Amino acid sequence: MSRLFPPARCAKKQRGSSLVFVTIALTVLLGFFALAIDVAHYLVVRNELQNAADAAALSGASNLYPVDSVTNAPNFSLASSNALSAVSLNSANNAVLVTGDTSVTGYWNITGSPTGLHATQGLNDLPAVQVIIKKSGAENGGGIATIFAGVLGINSMDEAAVAVAVAGASPGFTSKSMFPVAISQCMYDYYWDPVANQSRTGLPVSFTIGSTDNVACPSPTPAPIAQWALLGSSGAIPDLIFNVSQSKVTPKFSIGDTLSIIAPPSSTDSQTYSDNANSCAVINGPCEYVLVPVVNSPLDPALVQTILGFACIHIISAVAGTPTVTLQMASINNTPACKMSDSGGNGPFYGAAIPPKLVNYSGNPP
Repeated sequence: MSRLFPPARCAKKQRGSSLVFVTIALTVLLGFFALAIDVAHYLVVRNELQNAADAAALSGASNLYPVDSVTNAPNFSLASSNALSAVSLNSANNAVLVTGDTSVTGYWNITGSPTGLHATQGLNDLPAVQVIIKKSGAENGGGIATIFAGVLGINSMDEAAVAVAVAGASPGFTSKSMFPVAISQCMYDYYWDPVANQSRTGLPVSFTIGSTDNVACPSPTPAPIAQWALLGSSGAIPDLIFNVSQSKVTPKFSIGDTLSIIAPPSSTDSQTYSDNANSCAVINGPCEYVLVPVVNSPLDPALVQTILGFACIHIISAVAGTPTVTLQMASINNTPACKMSDSGGNGPFYGAAIPPKLVNYSGNPP
């Protein structure tokens, strides 16, 4: 019967081998546990880097307009400088970020084709600024230090984040954002300063629909500098004003499109137009600040009007019982008062802006 039980020395050998297995298993488990902690830490820092890059890119894009006073183009140098300044306002891995690459600017196609930043502007392109923030080598304190993975020979992990943000001015808009009045380009070019983002005098410039300005727009035959326009193939002016105030979706207009200027309306129609426009003019009204197309001159119903850009206009309350609608070139503290998101393309700056926004980036940071 004693043969059914192993000798005592065999039992001791088995107990020793079990201890080896347990030690190996614990080492592996501790390695995975340490790696899990370091990976989680790495992901947190990576998100911090991405948030910093996003914030810096948006800060830079917000400075693309006003435009460069020399080239009359998007102010890429100002955008890059402000993006770089914004980097140091953020931190990652409990340390303030110091360096970032904001040198890459250009144009980004909002349709996704072609991809990436390119130097020349094409159809559906918006000015853009790219920000890259690295935590590797000598940049921002080096790679992300590990906590436990050093036992596996991994002392740090490199990471980089990239963000691209765009902004724009005077692109194409749906007419739900637009007021059915066309403005003469000569009048706007004469009074509006695209760099200061305000009238050249620094004071509001007011004008009425149907009025003339022989100083800004001299002509052998005086023509209106602002006139009612049909923004669409059909529809009465009051209906178009209602569509603006109610944000109803209507056709889209872009630079290069044409529109029709209506003949001077009758006194009855003028009063109707004025009454409808006045509903937009109340403080914080649904359409107190509106976009209007800037067209070639003169504003003659017999001529085809080509859209050259879009301007931001402030509607001033009309005197009750009068058919006069007063408009002003608009900005608020030198900031575009008309910020529309239903847009695409780019054009001259008349105070209307696309708010800065991030665009999808695909690829590895350089």
